[in-house]
Amino acid sequence: MRSGAIDGYDAVFLSPHKFLRGPGSPGILLMSKALYRLKSSPPSTCGGGTVNFVNGFDEKASGTLYVEEIEEREDAGTPQILNKIRAALAFWVKDYISYKFIETQEHNYIIKALERLIPNPNILVLGNTSTERQAVLSFLDGRETGAVCQWRETGGNKKRKPLHGPFVAKLLNDLFGIQARGGCACAGPYGHSLLNVDETRSLAYRSAIKMASHTQGYNGVKPGWTRVSFSYYMSNEEFEFILAALEFIAIYGERFLTLYHMNWKTGAGPLKERHPRD
Repeated sequence: MRSGAIDGYDAVFLSPHKFLRGPGSPGILLMSKALYRLKSSPPSTCGGGTVNFVNGFDEKASGTLYVEEIEEREDAGTPQILNKIRAALAFWVKDYISYKFIETQEHNYIIKALERLIPNPNILVLGNTSTERQAVLSFLDGRETGAVCQWRETGGNKKRKPLHGPFVAKLLNDLFGIQARGGCACAGPYGHSLLNVDETRSLAYRSAIKMASHTQGYNGVKPGWTRVSFSYYMSNEEFEFILAALEFIAIYGERFLTLYHMNWKTGAGPLKERHPRD
């Protein structure tokens, strides 16, 4: 963090559960003690291990004494001992493999992926493709239809009508066993900018999602994309398999639409049930 330096960080929060062997580990917060403002107040999460003394006579609890140590004070209840050990081991694995190897491998994967997918007329890679980026690929998938894509400035050029992001993720799972994420990836405001959603259209989406208080809205109308990652521990064969799967769905994905039932209220799209004929 370079604590105390002029260009040092005030706080850093990270999620070790995204690391190799990290699932199940807790989030980690590193912060300057100067930022902590609850010394004279109860901790943000009350529970066992945070109280040093309480007598029960003071209704306003002003006589209650809390643990002074910040980390202990803000870690109420039974400590996640095993999960914290898992987080430490995830960092150990990363250090053992080495940051340089991880950076080189993922850089090679994303460069190869962009070189192969950007020229594909049925795949629209989102974001700045000319700058250095992580080995994470967000894209819209679907054959060119002659329709102008409502989510992107096209400069007069006709583009594709993309497949629903979660539907593409569903096909990747059902057809190829590939885990992907569909939606806006917890980045709604950025998604608006990325997909060129103006305020008028955004309010229309909001209206459809909210609906009346007694009626479930249409969550399936939310705009989004599909996201895949190319991790450093992935083999070259797995990498090529994923790219081939993306290219396949870009061409033939729309043919599978009739096999799924799109629930516009939930946004889910399970396979249609097939009943044997009598």
